[in-house]
Amino acid sequence: MIRDFPLRLTAVAGTLKLLLSSPASAASDPFHPKVDIERSYTSNVRYAGATDDEDSDWSTRMRLTLPLHGTWAKGTWGTTYSPSFVRYDEFTVLDDNEHRFWMQMVATPDRTTELFLSAEYIRDQVQARPESQNPSDLFVASRTDRQMYGLTFRSVKDFGAEWKWTSSLDGAKYNYSAIPGFDADETGGVSEDRAEYGASVDVARIVSQSSTVGLEYDFRRFELDVSESKNNHLLGATFSRTMGRDYTMRGRLGVFYRTGETVSTSGTETSVSDSGLQGFFLLQRAFREHYLNLTASYLPSSGGALEGTSTDTALRVGLGGAPGRAWRWHAFSAFARRDSADPELDGLRSVSGGLFLEWSLGRWIELRLEGNALDQSGSGTAELNTDYYVAGVGLVWHPAGRDPGAGKARPGALR
Repeated sequence: MIRDFPLRLTAVAGTLKLLLSSPASAASDPFHPKVDIERSYTSNVRYAGATDDEDSDWSTRMRLTLPLHGTWAKGTWGTTYSPSFVRYDEFTVLDDNEHRFWMQMVATPDRTTELFLSAEYIRDQVQARPESQNPSDLFVASRTDRQMYGLTFRSVKDFGAEWKWTSSLDGAKYNYSAIPGFDADETGGVSEDRAEYGASVDVARIVSQSSTVGLEYDFRRFELDVSESKNNHLLGATFSRTMGRDYTMRGRLGVFYRTGETVSTSGTETSVSDSGLQGFFLLQRAFREHYLNLTASYLPSSGGALEGTSTDTALRVGLGGAPGRAWRWHAFSAFARRDSADPELDGLRSVSGGLFLEWSLGRWIELRLEGNALDQSGSGTAELNTDYYVAGVGLVWHPAGRDPGAGKARPGALR
């Protein structure tokens, strides 16, 4: 049933599209699938820590990407399903079939209202992906099978020319299970199932055609399978500035108050509460052929894949572009710090970076080169102090030709 989940969501998206789109728009929907085959080398395939020997290995990945997007009278929609098949030369126990699904719909029922809906499903085998911007991928944990489900709904409403009301609901579920035949006891930390739920309201004053300032309340609940459950209340002043699709800047600065039940490593259950500053900043800037991304945050977190909740600091800078449309590139550098909410658990630091290049050999074929590396340290648990790098080369085939939009500089675009 779980393996059918992406296909079920694809069918739902297709049904909604047929219901909401006109025959004319349905006939012109672009479909640009691609198939890529990559050969890569990993320096530490088991995520072995400081007390264990690292094992390197080569792997082959074949990935199919099926994107579909279109428009109708009141909005846009898009969906992507991407299965991939990974085979290792020596550590065949880590051979895996991954599935990724993403769906998004944006509707404008009237001139003052915008509705946004997105759904995501991931089934993979990796925790801590330097190229990922998902908060659950900031830190290395035990290598396990992972399933992630996510859903977000947001509504933006203008009240006259001076006020804007934004509200949102979201949720995510992370399940971790042992890889059959693979002993992860000596590598990484404890992976713990968890669920996240959230709701927020932001009331903003429109100070100009491109700028707003406001006040936001954000509630986040984290439910961990074993160690704890936490309620997080965040209140902060917000600002935003946008100039078309080429420039976005927004942020929030305020305080948080966290309460809940914690089961310590010694087995004692206690009621805890704490508070502190919180905030985030986002800058996205697109130029004619290049783009810049900058994100910074200090926020309560469900803790990624590791035991217990935490307060995470994250900083990421990305640069990229598509000069001449014949090739495109992306480079990033990131830093993250994990301060556990449980004083008995150590903190962690992670530094990572990567480079991605893709060169067009014509309308149908592209050559891809990519590499990334991560170094994690700071924990008293030696298995969590680890590092690795990955380097790969691959070919990409576009059966229907390249997507015309793929050569444009887009903030935040890795692939």
